[in-house]
Amino acid sequence: MLRLRDWLDAVMGWLLVVLMATVAVVVFLQVFYRYVLNNPLPWPEETARMAVVWLSFVGAYKAMRKSSHIGFNLLVAKLPETWQVCVGVLGDLLVLWFLLVILQQGIVMMILTMQDPMPYTGVSIGLWVYSVFPVAGFCMALDTALKIWSSLPHRGRGKSLGVGK
Repeated sequence: MLRLRDWLDAVMGWLLVVLMATVAVVVFLQVFYRYVLNNPLPWPEETARMAVVWLSFVGAYKAMRKSSHIGFNLLVAKLPETWQVCVGVLGDLLVLWFLLVILQQGIVMMILTMQDPMPYTGVSIGLWVYSVFPVAGFCMALDTALKIWSSLPHRGRGKSLGVGK
């Protein structure tokens, strides 16, 4: 499972690089054509918007992997270690539930808009925009499930939930 996680991290890292480069090049092209050649292109705005949406969700995955999302753990830090683990697992279960809802509703939204083209580029909104919800939702849900699994006590590894003490 760790190899899958490492592979997914590498793919998402490269995807972030490609998306950032895409945004930079497309925005540069749009500015150049609009202000230097005085002939704006119709497609860069949509392309940049799609890339920024993907950039946001892939970035959210990477932030989740590094535990960089904002959190408020002042109260949890005051609890005994056993309760900290329990509250952490409960919080992760709620996050997992939310991510599974995003995954499921993203698939529904993607299917519903699969035939709808974007005005200038003509690409499918469902395939190129709304597909980010199931992709990122799955990746974040997988990471959260692995985090929950690793925090549970099994075969002498992991943090103890206080059972048998």
